[in-house]
Amino acid sequence: MAYLPILAQVQELENRWRVLERIMEQLKQDPKLAPLETMQKGLEIKLVELVAKQQKSQRTVREMEFDLKEAEARVSQVEAKLYGGSVSNIRELNQLQQKNVEDGKSKLKVEEDLLELMEQDERLIRENEILRKRQKQVAAEILSLREGSREQLAELNLELETIKLQLPELFTKLPVEWLERYRKLAKQRNGVGLANIKGTSCGACHVTLPDGLLQQVKRGEDRLLYCDNCGRILYYC
Repeated sequence: MAYLPILAQVQELENRWRVLERIMEQLKQDPKLAPLETMQKGLEIKLVELVAKQQKSQRTVREMEFDLKEAEARVSQVEAKLYGGSVSNIRELNQLQQKNVEDGKSKLKVEEDLLELMEQDERLIRENEILRKRQKQVAAEILSLREGSREQLAELNLELETIKLQLPELFTKLPVEWLERYRKLAKQRNGVGLANIKGTSCGACHVTLPDGLLQQVKRGEDRLLYCDNCGRILYYC
């Protein structure tokens, strides 16, 4: 049995395994998600604060509407006395007229404050609508990213599971000492323990190989032959 082609398959699958794990980890920690999630939390805080402002504003509006009704009632009572003919005393009439002026000013001030509050309440409502719309957009973006990541993760995981099934079968076809030697070299050489010849050079370190060694490798004999420069197992296909 030709062992070198099998060993080459092992290296290819194990390196692909590492690449898949790295990609999957990056997908789980998508850098695009972090700022969106931070924005989402910020919008939630702003909405809570805004709702509290709205509730406070609405309470104040109700209180001022009550104050306005009382002011209108006072004005009506004073005017009823002034123009109803029940008061004939000049001094009392003057007092009523003065009170009517003061009550009118008070009523006008309440109306102005109430109008300002109602305008403020409308601004808060518009701001609330804008924030909620942005919150929905951000939530949709986050969901889209997560769904996209889940789909990619599922595909990558399927490929990874296939590799995990293929490798044990390949291991059984290799001599234990070959596999151990390869693993030791791969660990020392960043996952590349086996180098394919490119022209007349080692495919890993690119150093030109001695002619005798080159011919030995090219004959395709099942022997462990090594690059004199980087020490990797040489393979030719």
